[in-house]
This record gives sequence, structure tokens and C-alpha cells, in this order.
Amino acid sequence: MPLTDPQRATLLKAINPNRVKQDPRGFSHVEAFDVIAHLSRVFGFEGWDKEVKSLSCIFDEHVEWTNRGGEKKQGWDVAYACVVRLVIKTVDGREITHSEDAATGSATHQPTHADAHDLAIKDAVSSALKRCAKDLGDQFGLSLYADGMTEAFVNKVIPYEQTPAGRIREENGL
Repeated sequence: MPLTDPQRATLLKAINPNRVKQDPRGFSHVEAFDVIAHLSRVFGFEGWDKEVKSLSCIFDEHVEWTNRGGEKKQGWDVAYACVVRLVIKTVDGREITHSEDAATGSATHQPTHADAHDLAIKDAVSSALKRCAKDLGDQFGLSLYADGMTEAFVNKVIPYEQTPAGRIREENGL
């Protein structure tokens, strides 16, 4: 069995604006921990999985800089590229669908080489997972790509219209 009617109904809802954050540049996004929690809420703990398909270091540099107090510092700047596959499964573990996407992650001015790699890898994997999840629609931030919009962007999926969830949405004018 593919997605359940409650899963479809949830995926067709607009994202809760309280889940949306702003980065320092003013761009809207959903935090990685929120995406992971929401994947578990919608699909169950066993109903989704992520696979890191590739992970490679883009650069790894020892750097020097001067902090705001005028003190000279040294540390590490590192960046990674990552490709992740998000797999959505039925309750009995069969794959329903998957999505692959890529992202980069970076760490700047880290005090240790290990800290820089750790942070950059986590950033790359989290960002790639978030990009995969957005393929599941507005609940995972797809609408945010339209200038931070939180209203439903994918408010109808034609194959789902004949399901009970689709008829309920139609009856309620959604």
C-alpha cells in the first residue's frame, strides 16, 4: 500500500508558520531537526530512511584571521559536498518512493581540524536531507522557495483526488 489517506492529507496542508525560521540573510528555511521530527511524525520511525550516497571534501584550509578585538587567530575552514537519498517506506518496510539531492556544508574558523570536518560534514548531510524532503511538498519547506511563502503551494495532487482524503479536502473547499 502506498501512502495512507492521513499521510496524503498531511502532506497537502500548508506548513505551520511556527516551523519556519529565518537565516541571517533573511531566507526562510526549516531546521534539519524539525524535518527529521516531521518525517517521523508523518511516516513513522521505520517509515523513512536516509542514505548518504556520496560525501567528498571540497576544500580543507588552515587559515589565519584577526577577530573583532584585533587578536590574531588560527583555525580551519572546511567544506564538503554530499548527495543523500531519502527513502519513504510502507508500514511493512517496502519502498514507496525516494528522492535524491545534493548540498554543500561548510565550517569556518574552527579551532581544531576535527571540529571543522565534523561541522562541515553534518551541515552537508543535513542540508542534502532537507533538500530531499522538500520534494514531499509544503510540509517540508517546498513553498518557502516561493519568497518564503507559507501558504499551500501544492494544494492539489490529481491522482489523490479520488481518495477519501481528496474528497474531504474538496468538500471543505481546500
